[in-house]
Amino acid sequence: MIGIVSYKDQTKEGDIRRLESPAVLSVPLSASLGKPAFPVVEPGERVLKNQLIGRADGIVSAHVHSPVSGIVLEIKTATNISGKSETFIVLENDFREEALQLSKSDIQTPRNFVNLLKDAGIVGAGGAQFPTHVKFPSETGKLKTFIINGAEC
Repeated sequence: MIGIVSYKDQTKEGDIRRLESPAVLSVPLSASLGKPAFPVVEPGERVLKNQLIGRADGIVSAHVHSPVSGIVLEIKTATNISGKSETFIVLENDFREEALQLSKSDIQTPRNFVNLLKDAGIVGAGGAQFPTHVKFPSETGKLKTFIINGAEC
């Protein structure tokens, strides 16, 4: 067994603080290990929180949604944290937190469930960010139980 050094003592007595949303955000269109999404918004366009701003481009690709309400400032190519060139949608946060209302989804069939995962752009929390919808068959049986591991990876 490998013992991993814990640094909890350095932070366990500290206060939990809420991080404030930044005034400007650069949202990457590479939300998974697959092909990057392509932008579906234009500079100057107003967006709502949860609104689709990047459409998946391929089977192993994921949709990208706006994390805030505000204005699209630009769509640009820049170097990401890994040193690779990537496309970003730059958003100016209006701090209104106006959100696209999400509808209650029918997940009674496997196909509906898989489509919900795909539409939401849900990916794994591991390094590969594998699109979750690809892991599920969409035609077999009925969904009886769904267990969410809220601390994946």
